[in-house]
Amino acid sequence: VRGPLFDMNSFSTLLLFFLSLFALSILAERITLEPGTNAHPKAWTKEGRLTPETTVKLTFALKQKNLDQLRSIFYSVSEPSSPSYTDYLTLHQIHELVSPKEEVITKVKNWLSENGVSAIHHKLNSGFLSAFMPVHVAERLLECQFYYYSHYLGHKLARASGSYSLPAEIAELVDFVGGVKKFPIIYPTKINRPSALYIDPSFIRKQYKVNDVVGKSPLNSQSVPQFIGQYYSDSDLQEFYRLFFSQSVGQKIKVVGPNGSPPGAEASLDIQYITTVGANITTWFWSTPTIANQDPFLDWLEAVDQTSDAPILFSVSYGEDENGLTLDYVNRVEAEFQKQAVRGITILFASGDSGVGGTDDNSCTQFVPGFPATSPSVTTVGGTTVGLFVNVETAASLSGGGFSNFFPQPSYQTNFVNKYFTEAKNNLPSSSYYNASGRGYPDVAAFAEGFVIVIDRIPVPGVDGTSCATPTFSGIVSLLNDLRLQNGKRPLGFLNPLLYRLNQDHPDAFFDVVSGNNPGCDTNGFSAAPGWDPVTGLGSPIYQNMASYILDY
Repeated sequence: VRGPLFDMNSFSTLLLFFLSLFALSILAERITLEPGTNAHPKAWTKEGRLTPETTVKLTFALKQKNLDQLRSIFYSVSEPSSPSYTDYLTLHQIHELVSPKEEVITKVKNWLSENGVSAIHHKLNSGFLSAFMPVHVAERLLECQFYYYSHYLGHKLARASGSYSLPAEIAELVDFVGGVKKFPIIYPTKINRPSALYIDPSFIRKQYKVNDVVGKSPLNSQSVPQFIGQYYSDSDLQEFYRLFFSQSVGQKIKVVGPNGSPPGAEASLDIQYITTVGANITTWFWSTPTIANQDPFLDWLEAVDQTSDAPILFSVSYGEDENGLTLDYVNRVEAEFQKQAVRGITILFASGDSGVGGTDDNSCTQFVPGFPATSPSVTTVGGTTVGLFVNVETAASLSGGGFSNFFPQPSYQTNFVNKYFTEAKNNLPSSSYYNASGRGYPDVAAFAEGFVIVIDRIPVPGVDGTSCATPTFSGIVSLLNDLRLQNGKRPLGFLNPLLYRLNQDHPDAFFDVVSGNNPGCDTNGFSAAPGWDPVTGLGSPIYQNMASYILDY
């Protein structure tokens, strides 16, 4: 009689063998991070591979905890009707709430160490872990290839070509790896010479009814972050003061990071206007270098999160197209914005300079919203212009605006957006071009054309862009912060719920821009209209009226 094909020992051995194979397959499983972003922007040209021994920096965005609680606190301290309005947390309390769990940090560190990486840096309570390694190690860990890319304006950086992945057990611990995929968008400051417009601090102060108001509180502060080698010259700044705002001659700027030469138009514009609109207020020039494959925007976010005495307002003239980013990336940046708002910091971003067309306007078949302009957790500033003979603001055609494809419409603006769609229904672009249920931007606006700056001690007129509008509006917000601080109140923090409430309660706090549009993608884009619109937001500021109401909240 033939016996059984396998005895129990053979069966157990075979079972263990297959279980081992199954376990190895799980361990070997890899997950692609940031899928769908393999094409580099057209402004960048792919060049040669990095040599195997070239050092690159990888920044692991470690998953943070209690983000639902963070979001709840974010709205409770930002909504004027909330009993917790402006009851901000300390930096220590925020870190206690959201910093990555210790086991997350340990597992990522151990994985890197086991793969021969020794230059690992993680600051206490930081949500980011950085590691320096040769390219051949980075390419093995991420299963990708690094190339140099050059920008038509002369910048150069390293990024991965194609997709990248991590072992499944590591991928579940991080949101993304910085310095691998995302390309910075470089907005060249537009200088149109000769220019018929000549906007300087005196004109802005008169038009927006700031007049001779300057800051008085020693607790107040503001900052202009700079990226990709943008520097300012103190001699240019002092010459600008002498020519256009003599009260500020001699003011010193606190510089964080490098500030080399030559001075850049963008950096000069930012520092010259925020310090003359938001005058006599402690101002930081926060410069973040770009080296090889580093991501200066992430480096700035981490640095602010590690600075206990950070400025209470940031004016940022920086952005990129949403369609070059991933949901994981923007959600993580969103959490970083909310962390800063919860400690009472105001962040304003330029809405972009390409209307509805984004940075690749020539080939778009749908409107291209910009980020961080579309973030519901920051205030976005669009652009206006003014006629030569009629002193009335209209929308600047360059003003970025529209609706996010990532973020839904926040409740603070729902009624305003609905009103726009109802009243402008006969003057809207085809609905196929945009996501009508997305977060609408910009929130507000200010002058964005015909600015004069000083470069190399020489006045340069004809500077255009929402990078003109952003430090202008930011300077006015700094003066409002100053008024609150003088009266024992806390700074404004995240502005948007207040701005929309202020417009509802006191529409005379804004100049309502009702004409003009922001063309792009072979369309006329959106049109300005009474109330909020996706070209100029709620309108431009009237400081005198804002100041009379701001202590009531």
